[in-house]
Amino acid sequence: MHGSRAIAIALEELALTGRFGGIPVGIGLEELSSQFPPPDDKSVCGRIWCYGNIEFHCIDGRLAMIFSDHLGQLSGGVSLTLDPWVFNESPPISLDKYCGLLSARKLDHGVRFEERTDQAVVSVENSGFECRFEWNTETQGGRFVASAICQRLRDAV
Repeated sequence: MHGSRAIAIALEELALTGRFGGIPVGIGLEELSSQFPPPDDKSVCGRIWCYGNIEFHCIDGRLAMIFSDHLGQLSGGVSLTLDPWVFNESPPISLDKYCGLLSARKLDHGVRFEERTDQAVVSVENSGFECRFEWNTETQGGRFVASAICQRLRDAV
């Protein structure tokens, strides 16, 4: 049960374990509501709960995805104290540096390129956590830099 104090959230935990402050994606919304404070905002008919610029996407009565595309300026809003790990760097972390960090931790991961979006996507195998990278010509002559993070149910969204 949450209290009046802000909940501490480490994005490193999300990337490594797939849990956000101990909460797994897939949890029922009733249980989520009993363990987390109310969101700062709800949108799209209450299906997206916003904690600062971290979005909880809800489908069929459960948490289906945690998402943010505000890397470099992540905020947990009123209720969450956020440790952004490597996702608030400026300039954003590069694809090579991120993959090197995962390899140094001996975390199996895969990289795929999505032609539809022109993005590289790194998935951590154990947790299912994804980090998306966009090509940025303004950084060191051009490189892929982090643009969004996502943890989702494998059968949803």
